[in-house]
Amino acid sequence: MTATVPPGWRAGERFLERLGFGLDPEPGPNGANRRPGPREGAVRRAVLRRDGGL
Repeated sequence: MTATVPPGWRAGERFLERLGFGLDPEPGPNGANRRPGPREGAVRRAVLRRDGGL
């Protein structure tokens, strides 16, 4: 499962980390699965991996 968070929004980053997501070290160009708005910048991608299973 993936999620994104704006870089620098520490509360959002901590929330995802507490849920078990691993954050990419650097923001990437629009990592969301949608078309970004004209003023949206890069986002940090977070990935949640489950051990075993699907």
